[in-house]
Amino acid sequence: MTVLKSRQLENPERIAPVLLLAGLLLFLWTAQSTAETDGQKGQLPNLETVAATIERLESSQGAYSPVLAELSVSLGKVLHQNQDYTGAISAFKRSVFLIRVNDGLNNPLQIPILKSLVTSHIAAGQFVEADERQSYLYRIQSINYQQNPERSLQAMLDFAEWQRKAYLLNLGKRSGQRLLMMHDFYQHAIQMLISSGETESKAIIAPLEGLMSAQYLLSVYQDRQPEAFQISAKTAAGNEFTSPLDNHMEFLHSSAFKQGNVILSRLHSLHVNDIDRSALAPVEYSIASADWHLWYNKRSAAMNLYREAYQELLKLEDADLHIHRLFGSPVSLPTTESTGSKLLTHKGRKKDDSGRFLVSYNISKAGKPFKFELIQAEPEGKSRRRSKVLRELKSKRFRPKFENGEPVVTENIVEEYVY
Repeated sequence: MTVLKSRQLENPERIAPVLLLAGLLLFLWTAQSTAETDGQKGQLPNLETVAATIERLESSQGAYSPVLAELSVSLGKVLHQNQDYTGAISAFKRSVFLIRVNDGLNNPLQIPILKSLVTSHIAAGQFVEADERQSYLYRIQSINYQQNPERSLQAMLDFAEWQRKAYLLNLGKRSGQRLLMMHDFYQHAIQMLISSGETESKAIIAPLEGLMSAQYLLSVYQDRQPEAFQISAKTAAGNEFTSPLDNHMEFLHSSAFKQGNVILSRLHSLHVNDIDRSALAPVEYSIASADWHLWYNKRSAAMNLYREAYQELLKLEDADLHIHRLFGSPVSLPTTESTGSKLLTHKGRKKDDSGRFLVSYNISKAGKPFKFELIQAEPEGKSRRRSKVLRELKSKRFRPKFENGEPVVTENIVEEYVY
């Protein structure tokens, strides 16, 4: 309300509409609070009253009145909460438009509204639109956060994370471009912290972990299509050039294992040297290193690292609790939170191409699934799609279960897969 107050002092004739706005905002808040108190959370307030108030403001101040910007935000939040995402998107768009008209094209007042707009687009399943708004949001943040390193860093991390989501959703741009942007933004964030002398700062952990998730995705990157992105020129010897993107992605793919080891070693040293560290943190990063080796089928090295970590866990308080959590059952790899599972199956999925099946399988001492048995499948058709998902399941890697410091076979795991 600070902005509105300053405008009120500069323009006394706006006192009435501002008071009207305050009354409407109070009405919306009261209606929402009453609904929650009555156990009716999510019930819309009287939108006819809202529309009438907007109409009166437009009549007295015009359709471009800056007062309407804040009112549109409040309306958008109420509509989003009540799952009217189309209405919320319209309200947020209007607010952004009014701010651009009244306060300038790059005004930072847009930033929280754009975040709300992205959220509503995602809730409505409009991922392409969300992607466009996210790019615009980052541009506005870049302009306004130049003198604020902390906010600039967070904006960079948020944008890198969005590129990961867009990559897995197979949105718009060639997937290699998405993955490259994710990788480069995390790397840029790390370099920014190093340049500012925060090499040992806890702030560097988040971009390092983000960059590690990029290494997992790079390790399975195989997209050198479509041909439209290829350079068709040929050398004198008749060999075709590949695109610069392909060359760069091939380099990142081939060096992912080495880079992953460097990142994990850095994360491990940060926790070892942290005076406030938990005794568990360095052990968890040792296990993460073992996971990374197993992901690349370096089983002997991985098992030795697991055994060493297991012995370190025995030295800790609540050792049984930690061992049960980390080694008590097979763990699907990768465990990096921002990478998640379904690295491939999530991409390109259509709404009308869904199904589910129950499958049982065992996991070997080396973390490989075997002895698959299909228990139930719905629908009965779509066998080709089901076979594809099953092949991907067979290619998965798991941190095996450990007992008394040694890996053991786990039998009869039953899981449901939706595709």
